[in-house]
Amino acid sequence: MNRLSNKVNGKGKRGAQVMGSKATLCRLVTSDEQSFDVLCGARGKLVQVNERLLSDPDLCRTSQGSDGWLAIVLPNLTVYDGLISALTPASQYEQMWRKQYSPSRPRPVTGTLKVHNTGGQL
Repeated sequence: MNRLSNKVNGKGKRGAQVMGSKATLCRLVTSDEQSFDVLCGARGKLVQVNERLLSDPDLCRTSQGSDGWLAIVLPNLTVYDGLISALTPASQYEQMWRKQYSPSRPRPVTGTLKVHNTGGQL
């Protein structure tokens, strides 16, 4: 399914693609041809896709907290509180990240990223 063809309108987000928690949002491919499928992570409606990644895919690596977002998924309100409570607090996540990827350990993804539009998916 082509994530770029997602056209949403109105308060009810009519036309949005419904995503399962294990649905692939996109595939990231490094310059050394390693590929990584990025899963949605939560069931909800795909509201917006960051089309800037097509022209500047390295944003997802260099601007993770701002311009490098992949997509906006609106979860069902009945499961929203459960999703929020399952999130790792930012301070704890940063601590885990630093421990996992300290300067002495190699980073998992190297090189420049490309967003692959294989099979019509962003």
